Amino acid sequence: MNVAGKEARAGEAAMLKQAQADMRAAASELRVWAESARNASDQRRRLGWAAAGGVLAGAALWTTLPGVVARAAPASWSWPERIAARGLRLDMWEAGERLLSRSDVERWRTVVLANRMLQDNREDIVRCRQMAAKAAKAVRCTIVIKADASTQKYRSMWSKL
Repeated sequence: MNVAGKEARAGEAAMLKQAQADMRAAASELRVWAESARNASDQRRRLGWAAAGGVLAGAALWTTLPGVVARAAPASWSWPERIAARGLRLDMWEAGERLLSRSDVERWRTVVLANRMLQDNREDIVRCRQMAAKAAKAVRCTIVIKADASTQKYRSMWSKL
């Protein structure tokens, strides 16, 4: 019975050693999985920071690079003016008028009034310039300024001209 007991205990000891080895292997595998999960979390965090950095760098380039390139282009291409017009969502003429009118209201009113006088007296001014060219000196000419609602609006401007 002693031998049978020893064999039974030896079998149990072998099973216990096998169970311990299996337990160590499972614990080792769990450690690997936990480390892998920790690494994945760290990678996601780093990827988030890299994405945020990329967005910031892209925004910085997006705001500065077009202006640098536009100013480096030949002036005849009018890239800065086109960018300004596109930013205002207007064609270049209307964008220019808007920028001028917002920049200095009094000077803009002067331009508008001078343009109105030129348009209203175009033929007289052409004739007067021809007479000045023919005489090769300054000549006096008469123009007509209409009194309409828009003229009354800028009455104070007329006194400054």
